[in-house]
Amino acid sequence: MSVPDVLSVIVITRGKPGELDGVIANMLNQDRPPDEIVVLDNDPRGAGQQAEHIGDPTIRYYRVKEDLGIVEGRNLAAAQARGDILLFMNDYIRFDKYFVSNMIMNAFRPREVAGLAFQVRNASSHELVPDEYPARKLDRWTDAREVCSLSTSAFAIRHSVFKEIGGFDENLFGDEAGLELAFRIIRAGGEIRYVADILVNYRATMRDPEATPQAYSRLRNRLYVALKHLPFPYVATYAAAWGFFSLYMGLREHQPGAFLQAIKAFKQESLWDAARDYRRAYPPSWQFADYLQKHEGRALY
Repeated sequence: MSVPDVLSVIVITRGKPGELDGVIANMLNQDRPPDEIVVLDNDPRGAGQQAEHIGDPTIRYYRVKEDLGIVEGRNLAAAQARGDILLFMNDYIRFDKYFVSNMIMNAFRPREVAGLAFQVRNASSHELVPDEYPARKLDRWTDAREVCSLSTSAFAIRHSVFKEIGGFDENLFGDEAGLELAFRIIRAGGEIRYVADILVNYRATMRDPEATPQAYSRLRNRLYVALKHLPFPYVATYAAAWGFFSLYMGLREHQPGAFLQAIKAFKQESLWDAARDYRRAYPPSWQFADYLQKHEGRALY
């Protein structure tokens, strides 16, 4: 892989011009500003155009006719980007320093590095956000190392790798989209590095509310990821563990039907077929499962 020199920031937003303006300002104030910021506004009314910095010549603004969601929106925005490196950012996060653009580009100089994960902390409490942490051992948050996951709030990837592996799987939504993308990066021979020195401030109160019950989304998405990438013994264990958790969550949230809806989704949305076709084209290997275990792979818990 070539040494990169062009950085594209991709921001998906919907109905929060103030937050959008904040993340744009955060990047424009970098010692080395990105070469472009691609903004995809999922609000058909174009609320993002109210952001004060939207007219900056670095910004390339796109508005869609209907809300595409984060995953499909990111794929569309990435198709418009020109950079060697894509830095995906949600509108409710900020970097805590103003030289991270240089840090990101330098981190990609080793040719084997295909993706970067960052340290994510709650902007108010300054505590680590466990769901956004790319590994299992929270006490190793200061250790730069190989990991097996990407936080969907902010991460970077080589544009060539993103194209090669086909971008985000649009059958997924939420955090599992980043997890599944990471799996394909690794299976394609790339390395994901956790860069502890790059800190993301996560403005939790600004995050869009969950559109679907956790009991539904966790089982549907996680089981689909396991079916695509893991040997069947892991799939069986995974299904049992997440099935129990999802059933528990459904009962706790007074939505017992969410568990059954997640199971039905595999037939109604052809998820079985999609996972089966991928397995046939790219058979899961025990070597990949071993790699996940050695590098705190999040799929195994």
